[in-house]
This record gives sequence, C-alpha cells and structure tokens, in this order.
Amino acid sequence: MSEEYTSLEERISRSISKKFGMKLQLSELDTAKMEYGLSILLVDAFKLLFIYASAFILHIVPEVFMTHLSFVMLRRTTKSYHASNSTICTVLSIFFLVFLSFLATHFELNTTRSAFAIITFILCGVLGMKGRAITQKRVNFFYNGKIRMVCVGFFLMGIGLIQPSDQIRTLIFLGMAVATFLMFLQKRKDEVK
Repeated sequence: MSEEYTSLEERISRSISKKFGMKLQLSELDTAKMEYGLSILLVDAFKLLFIYASAFILHIVPEVFMTHLSFVMLRRTTKSYHASNSTICTVLSIFFLVFLSFLATHFELNTTRSAFAIITFILCGVLGMKGRAITQKRVNFFYNGKIRMVCVGFFLMGIGLIQPSDQIRTLIFLGMAVATFLMFLQKRKDEVK
C-alpha cells in the first residue's frame, strides 16, 4: 500500500504536536487540533518566506508588500480560488505577487489618478455585479459579503487616489486585479464541476 503524500510542513507539525501532546498529556483530539493549527501556521510561514525571499532577490520587497496587502484585503471578502496543495499555492503566489510586481516595476507601468479611478471603479462594479462573496448568516448591511467586497474595493480605491505615487497606485490595482481574477477562476472551477 502506498502512503499518502504529506508535505514537509505536515510532517514537522505532526512531530511537534506529538511531542507537545505527550509532554502536556493532551488527548488525541487536542493533539490533532494542535497539529492542524501548526500545519496551517507552517504552510503560511514557508509561503511567506519564499515570496519575500524572491522579492528580496529581485529587490522589490516594498512593491511586493503593497501588492500583497491590497490582494489580502480584497481576498478576505471573496470566495477565491485556493490551490490544492501548499506547493502549488506557493508557486502561484510567487507568480502573482512577485513576478507581476517585478514586471510592473521593471517596465515602469504607472497608473495616473484618473486612470486608477476609472479602472478601480469598473473593478468595483464587476465585484458588485458578478462577484462571489462569502455567505453570511446575518443579513445586516455590512455583513452582506458582496457589500463588504465592494466597500473594501472602494476603500482601496480611496487609498490609491490619495497616494502621490503612480507606482503605488499600480501595485494596489495589481493586488485587486489578482484577487478578482482568482475569484472568477474559482467561479469557473465551480461551474465545471
């Protein structure tokens, strides 16, 4: 019988949680909870390490941080595509956050205030009309997933409009565009099923 593939992060978290579970005399369920939490923590830590190490090598850490920040803010409100394992997630993150930021910086793709306002307004409209949001049990205005998604989009648009730097506006838009693209990728994946 072949053993199921386990990632490095899962093996490390299993080892650590077993040692702590034995030392603290935790139940099997508590040890499993600890293993799951450690696994998530290690996957995210390794992913961030690879993303920012790549950015450091390319000398674009602030640019990647700006793109990553706007991406995460919008991503938290959308039901976006998630990779099937941590390796694919890391590779996609490096492509979307590091490589695209590098291209935007290297080719000096700068967005003026008026162009940024127009394209982010269109993007917010797309999010509101076609977007797929996390469903909430409460029907309260701000807890509606689509409303939150559009509010975050307009918040990022406002931040971009007050920025004096055209490059920062471009990076904010890049993060928003990647989050929106992944949302549509997930929607397409759900339609194929």
